[in-house]
Amino acid sequence: MQLDSTHSGHEAHSDIEFISINKNKVIYQDASGFVEKCFDNAAEARHFVADLTSDSN
Repeated sequence: MQLDSTHSGHEAHSDIEFISINKNKVIYQDASGFVEKCFDNAAEARHFVADLTSDSN
């Protein structure tokens, strides 16, 4: 999955291999390793995951 999106100033990386969401924290793994993002609320985290996994790019 090739991705190139941003959310609230956070860049999403390409080639997502793993993703986990727990309330306001998102952890994903891409070619460069694990990335952990914390958000102010669960809705922002879900929105980020939706952008991260969309095929629109």
